[in-house]
Amino acid sequence: MAILNAVPAPLTSATFASDLNLLGFLDVRLIADPDLPRPRFGDDVWDFSALADVPAYARVPTSIRADWSAIANPAWRLCAKEVGLALLQPRVGLEHRLAHARRTATPPIALVQHVGRWMTWFAWLEAHGVRGLGDVTQAHCDAWLAERLVQTGRGAVGAEVRALRCFADYTALLTADAYAVGFYPWPGRSAAEVAGYRQLGENTTPVIPDEVFGPLLAASLFLVGVAGPDVLAARAEWRRLQAAPPKGSGVERRLQRYLARLSAAGQPLPEVHQRHIDHQRGRDVLDEADPLHRVNLCLIERQIGASKRALSRPTRRVLMEKALVELGSAPGGLPPRPAEVADPSDPTRTQAWHVGFTPFELDDLASLVLTGCYVVVAALSGLRRSELAEMRRGCVRAEQLANGMVRHRIHTKLVKGRPFGGEPQRWTVIEEVAQAFALVERLVPAEMPFARMNPSARYPKLLRWVNGEGQRAFLTPIPDDWQLSDRQFRRTLARQLGFRPHGVLAGKVHLKHVSVATSEGYYGRAGSSAAAFLADVERERTIARIEATKRLYADWIAGRPMTGPGRKDLEILFSGVRQELDRLDAGVIVTEDRLEALLRRRADTLHVGPLNYCWFVDPNRARCLQKAGRAADTTPLIGMCEPTRCANATIHPVHQPVWIDTDRHLAKLETSPSVPVHEKERLATERARVQFVISRTGAPTP
Repeated sequence: MAILNAVPAPLTSATFASDLNLLGFLDVRLIADPDLPRPRFGDDVWDFSALADVPAYARVPTSIRADWSAIANPAWRLCAKEVGLALLQPRVGLEHRLAHARRTATPPIALVQHVGRWMTWFAWLEAHGVRGLGDVTQAHCDAWLAERLVQTGRGAVGAEVRALRCFADYTALLTADAYAVGFYPWPGRSAAEVAGYRQLGENTTPVIPDEVFGPLLAASLFLVGVAGPDVLAARAEWRRLQAAPPKGSGVERRLQRYLARLSAAGQPLPEVHQRHIDHQRGRDVLDEADPLHRVNLCLIERQIGASKRALSRPTRRVLMEKALVELGSAPGGLPPRPAEVADPSDPTRTQAWHVGFTPFELDDLASLVLTGCYVVVAALSGLRRSELAEMRRGCVRAEQLANGMVRHRIHTKLVKGRPFGGEPQRWTVIEEVAQAFALVERLVPAEMPFARMNPSARYPKLLRWVNGEGQRAFLTPIPDDWQLSDRQFRRTLARQLGFRPHGVLAGKVHLKHVSVATSEGYYGRAGSSAAAFLADVERERTIARIEATKRLYADWIAGRPMTGPGRKDLEILFSGVRQELDRLDAGVIVTEDRLEALLRRRADTLHVGPLNYCWFVDPNRARCLQKAGRAADTTPLIGMCEPTRCANATIHPVHQPVWIDTDRHLAKLETSPSVPVHEKERLATERARVQFVISRTGAPTP
C-alpha cells in the first residue's frame, strides 16, 4: 500500500559522509573547549567557533557561521556544501586528481562569503527558469553578469565570477547536480577580465583631507592626554562609592558637613544629568514642582554614606533646600574636577574642558576616549585593521637600547597575505601610540580590546562631540562631510610621511619621529607588514618628488623667487624643459605625462628638507658628505645640510616659515644678557645670512 504524502529522503553526498566531523577533517588547530560546536557535513549550519586561528576581527557569528539553509534548492545546497568542503581541504582535490582544484586551503571566513555569493547565483537561476545546473549556458552567465555589473562594483563581481566557477572546477565531486560536461563559464578569461576590473597602479584608498585629519588627530590626542585620565579618575571614584556600604547612623551630621564643604569651596549642589531628567519626564515620574527635582540625591547619598532614599526625611530636605538657595545646582559633583585648558588664540583665557562629571555619562565618556585612543594608534602606527584587532593586553612594550634611548614595540600578528592563523609581527611606534594603548588597557578589561570594535560606527559620535561639547576644550571643528573608514589611516600616514617628512601633525607629532620609528619596525623580512608600509611610503615619496618638481617648474614659469647655490642649475634644467616643450608641434597637447617625463629624472634626485630642497645630482658637491667624510654615500645627510653653502641646495617660498622662525630665535639670543659679546657678533653674521635668504624668497626682511 502506497504511503500518502511521504517526505522525500534527504539528499546525501556520494563523496562525503553526512556525519563527517568537519573540524577533524581539516588541518586546523582547535580551542580546547568541549562546549563549542563540532559541525558535521550534513548540518545546515557549519559553525567554526572552535577554530583557534580565526582572526580577531572576524570572530563574530556572521563571519564564522556558514548557513547553507539560505540555499532553498536541496540539490544545489548539497553541491555547494561539497564544493565548500573541498575548498577548505585541498587534499580532496589532489586525491580526486582535479586539475583546477585549489592547492591552498580557503579560510573558513572566506567560505562564509562564498555561501552568500552562491546563494545570489542560485536565486538568479531560479528567477530565470533554470531548474538544474546542467541547463546553465554561457548566455545565462552573460545575462547574469550584465545585471550584476549594474547592481555592484566590478571588484565584487570578479569575486562572484570566481565563486560560480567553482562548480566547474569540482564537477567530479558533485552528487545531485552539476554543470554540463565540458562547460566552463567564460573560458580562457580571468575573473578580473570578465568583470572588467583593472588593478590600478597606485593605491585607490582615499587620503583623509588635512582639514579632517588634523583636527581629528588633535582631538584624539587631547582625549588620550587630558580627558582620558580625568574620565578614568571619575569612573574609579564612582565605582568606589558604589562598592562602599552605608555607614549607618549619623546621616544628618554627615550631610551637614558635606554641605558645609560645598559652601566653603563655593561649589553648587550636583545636578542630575539632563538625559536622566528627560527619561523621568518621559515616564511621567518627574515632579517639577519639587525644588529638589534637579538635585542628584543618589550621588549625595553615596558621598555621605547614606542608604537609598535616606535624604527624603523632612529635616534633611530642609537642609538641602536651604543649600540649594545659597549655592544653586550645576552638572557634575563627582571628583575630580575636569582639567583646565587654554584658548590657543588667547592663552590667558582658560576653562575646564567639561562642565563636571556625573555617573550617568561616565560610560559614554569612556567610550569616547576609547575611540580617541583607537584613532591615535591607527593614525600614527601604520597598522592595518586586522593587525590592530590582534593587539592583546601587554603587547606594547618599552625596550631600553644600549645608548640609553627607549623604543616602544608593538607585538601583534600579521594576517593579510599569510596562511590561516597569521604569523607574529613586531612594530616600532612613537610614545603617543604606546600611551594611547596603555589607556585602552585601563578603559576596558578585554584581552583584545580592538577586536570587537566597529570604528566606522564610532567616528560620527566622536565628530559630534568635537563639534559640540568639545568646543569647551577649544578643539578645532571637524568637517562632517567626509566618510571615514579604517583603511584610510594607513594610506594617509604613508602620504604624510612621503609628502611632509619633516612636518608636524596636529601641532604635536613630528613626522620625522614617526618615520624613524616605523622604519625601525622593518627588520629585513620580505613581505612583512612594516616592509609593505614602507614601500607605500616610498611610493608616496616618489609621487611627492614629481609633484614638487612640477610645482617648482610652474613657479619658475610664473616668475616666483627662489634662491640657494643650486638655483642656477635648476633654472638651466627648467629652461631646457621649456625649450623641449616649445619644440613640439603646434597640434601636440602638452599633457601632464609629457611634462612629468621631462622632469622625472631630476625629480628622482630630490630630497626634501626643512630648510631647503636638496637636488642630489652630484654627491661630490654635497657639503654634508664632505664634512662627514662620507663621500661614497648615495643619499644626503639632511640633518647636516648647510643650504646657503651647498651647491645642491635651493630655497623656495615654502621654506620661509622655518627661516623666519630661525631669525626670531637669533634675535632673542642677540638681546639676551646671558650671551657673551663675541658670540653675539657671530650671531649677527648668521642672522644677516638668514635675512638675506628670507628677502630672496619673496618675504620682507624681518
